[in-house]
Amino acid sequence: MATTLTSIPAGRWVVDPAAGKLAFSSRSMWGLLNVRGTFSRYTGTLDADADGVARGELVVETASLDTGHEKRDEHLRDDDFFAAAANPTLTFTLASVTDAATFSGALRIRDKEIPIAGPLVIEQRGDRIVLSTDVKVDRMEAGLGWNKAGMIRGPAKLHAEVVLSRLA
Repeated sequence: MATTLTSIPAGRWVVDPAAGKLAFSSRSMWGLLNVRGTFSRYTGTLDADADGVARGELVVETASLDTGHEKRDEHLRDDDFFAAAANPTLTFTLASVTDAATFSGALRIRDKEIPIAGPLVIEQRGDRIVLSTDVKVDRMEAGLGWNKAGMIRGPAKLHAEVVLSRLA
C-alpha cells in the first residue's frame, strides 16, 4: 500500500532501476504516430535533509534506449539525436523539491543543459519511496532537433517513476 507524502524523508537514497521506469514519447510521421520508448539502465542517488531540502542526480545510459524497433533505436542513438557513442549518458540534476510537490533541476543531453521543472508525486511504499512525474522537454532546446521533412512534431513527453531505497 502506498502513502502519498508531502516531502522526501531525510536520508541518503539510492535508485533501484529494476523497480522503476523511465519512459518517453514523441509525435512522429507528421504527428500521426506516437513513438514510445524507455531507458533501462540508469543509476542515481538522492540526499534529503531533515528540513525537507533534497538534492540528487540521475544518470541514464543513452545506449539503453528501446522503442521496440531496432532500426529506429539505432537512429536515435546516432549523431542525429543522442550521439550515444560520444555521449554515453544523459544526466538529470535535482536542484529542489518543494512541499507543494514540485521539483526543479537541469537535464544535460549531449552538450546542452536545459531547465526542467514540474509536478512531483512522492509516495512511500514500504521501506522505499517512489518519485513520479510527467514533464515535456523541448527537443530543439535539448539538441535533439533532427527532423527530416517535418516528420517529428512537438515536445517529447517524459514519464519517470523512480524507486529509491534508503542507504544504511
